[in-house]
Amino acid sequence: MKKKSLFSFRLKRPIHYLLVFGFIPTFILFYILVYHYLSEETFLMSVENQIERVHLTAELKEKKQSLNNCVRNYFCAADHYYIDQELETLTLLNHEREALEKLITSFTFTGNAAIEARYGFLTGESNRLLFNEGSMQSGEGFQETVEILSHPVEVTAEDLQEILSKIERKKEGQPQLIITDFKLEKKKSGLGNEAFGLNMKLLKREFLESSTTSP
Repeated sequence: MKKKSLFSFRLKRPIHYLLVFGFIPTFILFYILVYHYLSEETFLMSVENQIERVHLTAELKEKKQSLNNCVRNYFCAADHYYIDQELETLTLLNHEREALEKLITSFTFTGNAAIEARYGFLTGESNRLLFNEGSMQSGEGFQETVEILSHPVEVTAEDLQEILSKIERKKEGQPQLIITDFKLEKKKSGLGNEAFGLNMKLLKREFLESSTTSP
């Protein structure tokens, strides 16, 4: 009986080995199929993401080009002398200038060097917006010029608002004006009113009419 049992045990062990080794090819095949499926899924997802990025890039490029064309069309045929005609013709500190003018022209005025000097400052070139052209560069379809205020000027809050409105507003025939440097210093005017010392630098961008395209 013992010999038979021992023989039976020895006989089962090769069968176990055969069963185990028989499943190995199946397991390997299953692993290969799963790996291939996952790799294919990853590859397809990568391709889809790449296509989506290409579409998004193309869409953004198209929108940017459309915006550029709109800007070009809006600012084309701009007046080259806009700064000369709209900014440099502004009179500043009008209330103080008018008050001093009345005082000086009054028959009771006997003369005052400080008042006369202040009036001369307000009515002369010293407190007038005068821009000097700086460096200039050209690109595809546009030209940029740096416009530098030749000297600081004194302004009121109302003056400052008018200056900024003429720079930032979008008026037909106006070149694109961009403030690149801006300094404002609080001070008192001759009448004791609040005033500011202003210094600034602009970038004037002019688009060439021949370069415009329809959006």
